[in-house]
Amino acid sequence: MNHLIRKLEASDVVVMYFIPVSQSPISLLKFGLYAESNKLIVLCPDGFCRKGNVDIVAEKYGVKTVESFEDLVLELKKRSSID
Repeated sequence: MNHLIRKLEASDVVVMYFIPVSQSPISLLKFGLYAESNKLIVLCPDGFCRKGNVDIVAEKYGVKTVESFEDLVLELKKRSSID
């Protein structure tokens, strides 16, 4: 099994940022694989080529999405109990 997949499966939280200037095919695959895991926090800004797809899947599976890096950090702190 791939080392990264083992790490993702062992993680309590998986953070994904879809950078607008990239197509991110591998990240999209991982997003789909972990959409039902309740582990994801996703930042997918306007301008990302598949933002509509990410938003639809996130809504369907209850994936936590955030609008900014600041919100991402706050959500990560909340989930990991970091002060």
